[in-house]
Amino acid sequence: MKTIRILAACAVAFGPAMAADPPPKAPAKIVVEQRRIDIAPDASQTTTSRFERQVLSTAAIQPLGQLNIAYSETLQEPSIEEAYTLKADGTKIAVAPSAIITQQRPGSNSLNDQKQKVIVFPNVEVGDTLVSAHTLKTKPMFPGFFAAGFPVPQSVPVDKYEIVFTAPKSLPLYFDAKDLAVERSTDGDKVVYTVRTKVESPKQTQAPYVSMFDRSPALFVSTMKTWEQFAKLYASLVAPKLAVTPKLQAKADEITAGVSDPREQVNKIYNWVSSHIRYVAIEFGQGGYVPHDPEEALTNAYGDCKDHAILFATLLKAKGIAADLVVIHASDRYSVPNVPVTGSFNHMINYIPSLGIYADTTQRAMALGFVPRGEYGKTVLHIGTGLRKVPLLAQKDFSYSYKEHQTLDADGKLSATGELTASGVAAGLAHRDGLRLHAAGPEKIATEVLEKRGLSEALGKFDVSSDEAPVSAYKSTTHYVAPKQQAWVGGVPFAMPKGLMVDNLSGEFWLGPLGSDKYKKTEILPCYSGTGSEEYTLDLPPGKKLAALPADKKIVVDGLTYISHWSQAGRSVTVKRTLALDFKDMLCRDPQIWALHNALAAIKTDAATTIMLTNE
Repeated sequence: MKTIRILAACAVAFGPAMAADPPPKAPAKIVVEQRRIDIAPDASQTTTSRFERQVLSTAAIQPLGQLNIAYSETLQEPSIEEAYTLKADGTKIAVAPSAIITQQRPGSNSLNDQKQKVIVFPNVEVGDTLVSAHTLKTKPMFPGFFAAGFPVPQSVPVDKYEIVFTAPKSLPLYFDAKDLAVERSTDGDKVVYTVRTKVESPKQTQAPYVSMFDRSPALFVSTMKTWEQFAKLYASLVAPKLAVTPKLQAKADEITAGVSDPREQVNKIYNWVSSHIRYVAIEFGQGGYVPHDPEEALTNAYGDCKDHAILFATLLKAKGIAADLVVIHASDRYSVPNVPVTGSFNHMINYIPSLGIYADTTQRAMALGFVPRGEYGKTVLHIGTGLRKVPLLAQKDFSYSYKEHQTLDADGKLSATGELTASGVAAGLAHRDGLRLHAAGPEKIATEVLEKRGLSEALGKFDVSSDEAPVSAYKSTTHYVAPKQQAWVGGVPFAMPKGLMVDNLSGEFWLGPLGSDKYKKTEILPCYSGTGSEEYTLDLPPGKKLAALPADKKIVVDGLTYISHWSQAGRSVTVKRTLALDFKDMLCRDPQIWALHNALAAIKTDAATTIMLTNE
């Protein structure tokens, strides 16, 4: 069993202790997934788990051949009772002690206590059943508070799925059971809660951007009835950290020297924290939930998301500006259960009431007033008050355009200059990518992009800024020369080259996972509003003319409008493509998602429209 926790790595998704969904076509079966959680009056708990997973294809051997049991070294104590490979003939091959390995949990580092026990099963073949039983003793993170969440795997058959909770009558449990039934009984001075289910018809769906908690039956349990109760408890633990010390006051005054406008003071402090405090995941025990003293982050010039948020809030407080601490799930969780379960959130940001905006200082390239796309539209917890919702991403807050002017001479030499402009959230993404391009070598990457696009022997360059300060508007330019395009001059049809536009209107930069061909079969994906355009102008070589001007194209489906327009002025041919997205929810589902996939396929086809040159 894996205890679901709140801010364990700041923007790292959490799931069940077993491996991720196996490949399609049910390559495995869960014979037994069973947990018994005995909760003591102080909310400490002992969880006894048993997993039996049968391998039905070679594709499942690798993902199921080992079991990772995650835990906090400070708060939890795991022990493995048994682990073996059960062969089809009944033979048991025990896991050797040396094959039970303790290691740092992937994605964590030496500055936190996140560990995992890795059980490596021996001699695994198709038809085998991998059996393990382990116990996890857990101290309560907060006195008297217990919470957990468990999704039911849906991608493979499940013969027996069972969770049993026992708790003293003095410690009632509150449940939010999504498509599950909770049976209640008594056993002396204890109450027993039991959930049983099975999966006979697995759903083979790809939805890596949406948690199992959102797309599967799930069980949530807590010793608190409302999120408001939890918000107040959390606030009582965090409040002492918000004290303004002389050192913090001096730093706030230094950052805002000569600035009296409150909004500009917020902007100055936001930019300073974003650029000067390095993000590092730090978590030991209660430190997974409660920030360190803000002076620590100030002195060390590093901290995790909670340390970023508490330092930002305290520096603002020093200037008389209020800022809420807010927890959010920054990755793949979109729903929040009706009872307070800490794993619903994994990241801390801020809210500035006087400005009505959320702020995430861990996003170094994102300007004040904007947060990453994955944070818009989500339910969040304001520490001290309760649940609220971040507004959906507005169309105007994600905008970019790319214009490229190309010249083709009589010898087939193509020269081009382009300009990318972006604003809002798109500016943050473009700025981030520009910094990466600058670090990797703008000439080297440009040449690689041109080669992949079939422009042989082309050389180019991205002119991008190395300034790391967050920006709300971003601009970069591109240049390239491709010497060998004689076939175009010779009358062979060709598509207007994409040149050094890194992505396109139907790509992942613009659309996120919706723009990836990997997820065509996905029934649910995040959807982002915004506007984008790309415009290419080609100057024709002397003695050549356009055989025919391609037809315009318009595609309209729910949430999407695409228009391509061709024009000619003298010896210059221009195509401009625009895409406007306007979604009323943060997730797209059937049938809308299929309409969008079909529209994107049509957009890609239109983007490949060819032109041909003939002699005048």
